[in-house]
Amino acid sequence: MRRKIQLVPAARGSLRGVLSFVSLLAMTLAAGGCRHLQYIENTKVVDTPANRAVIEVVEQYRRAMEQKDVARVLTLVDPTYSDQSGTPEPVDDLDYTSLKRALRERLGRCDRVRYRLEYQAVAVRGRAATVDVWIDATFVYQQPNTPPIFRRFTDYHRYQLFQAERRWRFVSGL
Repeated sequence: MRRKIQLVPAARGSLRGVLSFVSLLAMTLAAGGCRHLQYIENTKVVDTPANRAVIEVVEQYRRAMEQKDVARVLTLVDPTYSDQSGTPEPVDDLDYTSLKRALRERLGRCDRVRYRLEYQAVAVRGRAATVDVWIDATFVYQQPNTPPIFRRFTDYHRYQLFQAERRWRFVSGL
């Protein structure tokens, strides 16, 4: 047996108000949910002025690497650069001076450099930024007294940048 619930007149008005509010809230949320985020072309990164500025610096680095332009790479690096290469061993740590030496030595032995980056994420927090990428690099490497070797390097990687004097520069990750 079903019981029919009858609302008193005051409750009917309140219920109608609650239902109107819930309907309005649902429509507002649905309208907001329909707005699509814009992404920087060929990336998984939301298109904002800050993200674009950071990616442009990383792209300048990528192009300089393909051109084996050590001087150009170094203009994008902050003098406070420091990288521990993800190991506890100090032998592979780099600062600005050792980075300069390593770039000259390594790029001097490379030919036909192709350096492709897929941007996975960019996080800008104040004057600091991290850029997560998928690197797909190929090159021909020449060791002394050995024939040239074709190499391919692929890996997920994180660059860290800092903004000083309105310019983004690398502080770690190269």
